Amino acid sequence: MDRQLEDAQDTRTRLRWGPFLRVYRENDTSALKKHKVIRPDGSIDRIVLRPDFCQLLVT
Repeated sequence: MDRQLEDAQDTRTRLRWGPFLRVYRENDTSALKKHKVIRPDGSIDRIVLRPDFCQLLVT
């Protein structure tokens, strides 16, 4: 996680972008642990729950 943030900061600096407004860290989120979700139409899906990423999308 730290290396990815360093890479993003380096890219931001190189491209002369402004500072990041917020950094979302999901250290404990596994890409392999999926949760069963029942959709409104009754279909079943397995998804990775990423609350910080969802928060990013709504702000």
